[in-house]
Amino acid sequence: MSLIFQEPGVALHPMIRVGAQIEEVVRAHGGESKEARRRAVRELLDLIFGGEAERIYFSYPHQLSGGQRQRIAIAQAIVCKPKLLIADEPTASLDSVTRREIVELLKKLQRERELAILFITHSAELLEGFADRIVVMYAGQIVEDGDAKRVLTAPRHPYTEALLKCRPTLRRSEGVREDERIPMIAGEAPDLSARSKGCAFEPRCADRMKICCERAPEIFEVENGGRVRCFKFGG
Repeated sequence: MSLIFQEPGVALHPMIRVGAQIEEVVRAHGGESKEARRRAVRELLDLIFGGEAERIYFSYPHQLSGGQRQRIAIAQAIVCKPKLLIADEPTASLDSVTRREIVELLKKLQRERELAILFITHSAELLEGFADRIVVMYAGQIVEDGDAKRVLTAPRHPYTEALLKCRPTLRRSEGVREDERIPMIAGEAPDLSARSKGCAFEPRCADRMKICCERAPEIFEVENGGRVRCFKFGG
């Protein structure tokens, strides 16, 4: 398995050309010859950057855009052909267009390399058409999981429902596109060092009941597959 960091600067040395930095990953894990390492990296950069691969190979990190640096971080993560790729908020510091490009690149790599991807994100819209299964967590616990399409279109847990409502939408006013006010979840995230005996989401939940304050719910199997941690679905 391998990991893509949230901030590509964490994984890139500012004084070493990026091609050499990717080759170092291969050297550390396989002991292949220098020629074999260089060939593997060139082939990977051709796949990721196409006609720009040669220029990218000899560039320093500061000569690349944020999206290009994130692609280098992806190249470092997959150059040794892992079975599982953990992508930790890989698009968090990128603009909306570049974010979508990175997601499309990950989808391409998943198909061509038969790669399993664990994609960690706060942006649910990035998972549409990408994820097979979604796991939603709150306060360190799984509160819902199930088929991706079902979770995105018919969420069951109150937190999942509230989270999906907190997505920006756009409207047009006299031909000018403006951001609408983004809905917010009331209250604050819980202090995990002082966990209450009840449901962690109870103080912020519009559907809370008396029992939610008294004890924490178990996670229940629900109809049509999936699980949810909520007293609305079990006792």
